[in-house]
Amino acid sequence: MLDMEWKRPDPMALPNSILLKVDKFYEFSKGNLKSVYCASLDDEPARIYRRAIEELEAMRNLPVPRDLEEPRLSKVSVNVKREEYMRMVDEAKDLISQGEIAQAIVSRRISCKAVNPFAVFTRLRKINPCPYIFYLRVKDVCVLGSSPENFLTIRGDYAESRPVASTRRRGTNPREDKKLELELRKSHKERSEHAMLLDECVGEFKAACDGVKIHERLRVKKFPFFQHLVSRISGKPKDKFELLKATFPSATIAGTPKRRAMEVIDAIEPDARGPYAGSFGYVSNSGCLDMGIIVRSVLIKGKTAYVPVGAGIVAQSSAEAEYQETFYKSRAQLLALGASQEEMKWLAEI
Repeated sequence: MLDMEWKRPDPMALPNSILLKVDKFYEFSKGNLKSVYCASLDDEPARIYRRAIEELEAMRNLPVPRDLEEPRLSKVSVNVKREEYMRMVDEAKDLISQGEIAQAIVSRRISCKAVNPFAVFTRLRKINPCPYIFYLRVKDVCVLGSSPENFLTIRGDYAESRPVASTRRRGTNPREDKKLELELRKSHKERSEHAMLLDECVGEFKAACDGVKIHERLRVKKFPFFQHLVSRISGKPKDKFELLKATFPSATIAGTPKRRAMEVIDAIEPDARGPYAGSFGYVSNSGCLDMGIIVRSVLIKGKTAYVPVGAGIVAQSSAEAEYQETFYKSRAQLLALGASQEEMKWLAEI
């Protein structure tokens, strides 16, 4: 975890982290729903067992949620308009040409009037099913999303990370989809962008793990709205907490070298990112950990919903193309917030 003092204000004014101790939860796995109750056994295991049965029965008998009203998009604004974002891309490229950084992920934020968070979540998980689907609501704050990106997984003495970087949209038909996949595979810009970030992630693993291996490199993985280059690395942690410290936040949402890239982000982006590009997940009582990256997300505070999106900037980047990538990365979230197809046309230009 980089020891940095962020200079930019956070419009959401949220804490740096939210930690919850959870003893009752529902587990969704391969289409099945399971109720789980966790407890530490003391000298009265029979009493704890009875309590667990009571809690699980109560969970099973919770009322079914009522039908949710369809959200409608309204009061849209952005913190960085098209021309300003393209200027930010050029500024990052200038720093790359000067040797300050090799890559930076530059983001902007779309905001709109908040609607029922659970309705947005329900729509998003249908529109954009991904490996990491999350919903956290605390008072008037909600963080929700459907993310393709694994940050870190630890099982016993095995740790794994699957860096996701470099992007093409999905095609409108199988032929176009395959064409875009081949573009992604063959693009020198996209391959070098991914390779730089992979090298950074591998270096962080080597600092905190033994036996670091790359199992997959530059594999194309497809999701409903995008196809990405994905790699997989693993190692045996010397110390699990030190590995978490060494790797957070992921280089794939900051850049490389990571510390300097984050300083550049803090200098050129107008607002602090808040939860966006951070991580979410769980740590079990047995020391297992599984965390995803907060992207393809909607952040809701009070009466405002925020959709943060970014693109990786390298020396070969086109400012126009990177701007368009940020719009593509917002599409699923905007549709979940109630945007119509007609509204999506003008949203592509703001």
